[in-house]
Amino acid sequence: MSTHRLSLISSYSSAESLFQRFIKMVSDTSVSFTSVNGYAKTLNVIPKYFLSVCKRLSGKTASEIINEEIIKTSKIMLRDNTKSIKQIADSLNFANQPHFGTFFRRHVGMSSQQYRSKSSECFY
Repeated sequence: MSTHRLSLISSYSSAESLFQRFIKMVSDTSVSFTSVNGYAKTLNVIPKYFLSVCKRLSGKTASEIINEEIIKTSKIMLRDNTKSIKQIADSLNFANQPHFGTFFRRHVGMSSQQYRSKSSECFY
């Protein structure tokens, strides 16, 4: 096998490994970066390379993957009425509750309070 081909295989393997570590980190609720740079720094890679790996292997940007996970986690947390929306925003590392509210509305199409009310209606 040529050196160039081995290099490409090795490069793909390391990219795939990086991507898998990223996906694991994003899914881990104890790690809650909201920026691509936070993940890139933790993974010890430059953001530009990190972004290209995510796009190449998933077809999505790193930001899209992060945002999808934040929304998924937010929805789960909002269904549980034991935490206030402010506590949820804090636990997801948003600067404040209004910032979380704006983010949630932009991605879900309704406020976090509306989502909470609507989801609690489904259980009764």
